[in-house]
Amino acid sequence: MPEVRRFRLPLRVVFYREADSWIAHCLKFDLLGDGSTKEAAMETLCEAIAIQFEASAEWDNPTNLFTPADGKYFKMFAEGDDVAEVRSPDWAFPERGSSPPQPIRHG
Repeated sequence: MPEVRRFRLPLRVVFYREADSWIAHCLKFDLLGDGSTKEAAMETLCEAIAIQFEASAEWDNPTNLFTPADGKYFKMFAEGDDVAEVRSPDWAFPERGSSPPQPIRHG
């Protein structure tokens, strides 16, 4: 079994509506998740982050990870009532070549 390394990465997420969907926008990675509820949007965002980590590890391209969102989204986060600061997930990273990283869900 591959060795798993864990670390915490605080992420800021802003939620907003587009048409009939909720958008969960991760500011650190400029990645989006969408869904009919905030929870569904957050779940899609977590999947997108895991895919981004997997691709960055597979292609040995860590600079692909940290592309911040446009400043207007940081402003929305700072000013908005409809925002959430996500508890830092524990990410489990298997050694290269095995399954993708996944957030470890707590209770």
